[in-house]
Amino acid sequence: MSTPLRRRTTRQHRSGNSFSVRIPRDLAYAQPNQELEIEAVGETLVLRPTRSGVEEFFRLIDEAYAAGATGLSDNALVRPEWPEHRSPK
Repeated sequence: MSTPLRRRTTRQHRSGNSFSVRIPRDLAYAQPNQELEIEAVGETLVLRPTRSGVEEFFRLIDEAYAAGATGLSDNALVRPEWPEHRSPK
């Protein structure tokens, strides 16, 4: 069963060097001051709650493999640079 599409009309407003959008209460997330990520998909802006580090890690892996990555040798998946361990003197 799919979720019904809820749509409203709103306007963007100038806010310093950025723009802001009023999100109607019935479409807003319940938690006040919820941190959101925004993604441009064509002419559509997608807002969603930010993901935890683990969720983001797996999302990036999924995107890399969807783009044709077969492993680390494709340079699509990059291992983070870890500081070298130094023994105390």
